[in-house]
Amino acid sequence: MTFYRRYMCRLDPWSDALWRTFDEANQQTYVTMWGPSEFTQTGNLAGADLTGHLAGLHVPSLWLAGTMDEARPARVRSYAAQAPRASFVEIVRASHCTHLERPDAVLSAVRDFFDKEKTER
Repeated sequence: MTFYRRYMCRLDPWSDALWRTFDEANQQTYVTMWGPSEFTQTGNLAGADLTGHLAGLHVPSLWLAGTMDEARPARVRSYAAQAPRASFVEIVRASHCTHLERPDAVLSAVRDFFDKEKTER
């Protein structure tokens, strides 16, 4: 829980929405695909690396990461840099649940992304 509270969601207390997500998540699918936890990757996706396919992603894509995200911003930024039409936004003072911790910043990033796409068409 220390890891999750630091890098997955920094809200204290966690919102009902986040608890519902855990309660309603299909654990069988998660374990089959990933493994028993974030730290034990033994499922179908263990060792999967699709990074080489990012250059073929020719649709606009928005990549978000919080400054304290378990998906480190530098790593997410590096993935976005490999996709031709990607935009990357780092959400400050947020971890992985950017949408819960900084909803205004996330909505602003999404609006800016769509506005940019409208003007580039």
